Amino acid sequence: MSTIQISKKGGPYNKQQQEKRRIKVYRLYFEEAKPVVKIAEELKVNRNTVNEDLKFWYSQIACEISNENLISSALKQIHSIELQKSRLREQLENTSEFSQKITIEKFLFEIDSKLALLINKIMQNQQELPNCEKIEIPENEIKEIVRGLVLENESPYEDADVYSENEVKFEVIRKTKCETKYADVFLKEMSRLGLGLCKDDKEEDDSDYSETYNLAKFSKLRDYTSKDEYDKIMQKRLKAREDIKKLEEAEKLAKKNSD
Repeated sequence: MSTIQISKKGGPYNKQQQEKRRIKVYRLYFEEAKPVVKIAEELKVNRNTVNEDLKFWYSQIACEISNENLISSALKQIHSIELQKSRLREQLENTSEFSQKITIEKFLFEIDSKLALLINKIMQNQQELPNCEKIEIPENEIKEIVRGLVLENESPYEDADVYSENEVKFEVIRKTKCETKYADVFLKEMSRLGLGLCKDDKEEDDSDYSETYNLAKFSKLRDYTSKDEYDKIMQKRLKAREDIKKLEEAEKLAKKNSD
């Protein structure tokens, strides 16, 4: 008696089958923009299976972990949508015909809806995948690093306590030997704790402009350092400035005598 093979419309799938199917779902949905029903028909699987695979990919994108090439493709799609919106807005400004304006505005609405749906799905699924690691930064760790940057810095310059965002992340990586992602979350947690209230005044027409913060002010805001501690470091900085000034005066005098 011959055996009749029936294609299954649902699990269970072994790991290899699951990975192959997920890659196909990714390609059909994100790259070819096919609807879930069509994907299910083409792969001969249940529609719920496709939805679960999409949930997996949205979670992967949200966490920015593993399968970096595929995640990069999805992020590239978001960027392409934004570029398409820019082109349509430019076309909208340059056209005077009412019918064309209506058509372009309709396209823009559809693009915004598609982008909002994509981002919403990523956010919804961010916490659902078990391997989606959430980085938590204890405030004690922030306190320790900020105290070190303020109290160990004997620089004579008046802006010794001023750090750009990249400089803060650089110091976090240097002190903790962490990855860039951890440093990004570290800075965001500092912002949540009030770092934005400690912005340093800087001319915005500077070609190298980036947001800068006074960490001594932030440390005072969060009560990380006492007044006595900060006074001591300021005395050391003042002495360093005086020593530099004396050295400069001595060099000037020596030059004058040699002339």
